[in-house]
Amino acid sequence: MMESAAPQRILVVEDDPDIAYMVRETLRDEGYDAESLVDGRALLATVNRLRPDLILLDVVMPFADVRHQLAQLRVLQETRHVPVILVTGDTDTACNLASDEPVVGVALKPFNLDDLLAKIAKAVGPAGH
Repeated sequence: MMESAAPQRILVVEDDPDIAYMVRETLRDEGYDAESLVDGRALLATVNRLRPDLILLDVVMPFADVRHQLAQLRVLQETRHVPVILVTGDTDTACNLASDEPVVGVALKPFNLDDLLAKIAKAVGPAGH
C-alpha cells in the first residue's frame, strides 16, 4: 500500500487578520496544511517551529521590515531553502524585491485567489503532491 505524501505546509504572514484567515482557510480547503501569522516579528521563530514548504509574506507589516526578514531567512541553514511569495498592493516595492532570494513570486493585492493558488502550485506543486 502506498503512503500518501503529507500536504505541503504553507505559512501565511499577513497583518490583516481577515485576509490571513481567508487565505489560510482557502488553502486548507484546497488540501494544503496552512497556518497564519499576523505578527511579522515572530516570523523566524514560527518558521523554525513549523518548517513550512512555502511562505506567503505580506510586504508591508507593522514592526517588520521585509528586506530584513528575507535576509534573515536567507542566512539561516534551516530556512534558506524555503521559497517566499511576496503579497503586496505596492507594485514598486514588489518589483524591487522580486529578485531577492528566496522570493519565487509576487501576488498583488487585491489578489485573485485562483491566481494566488496557481503561484503556490508553481512554487510547491498542487496540494497533496
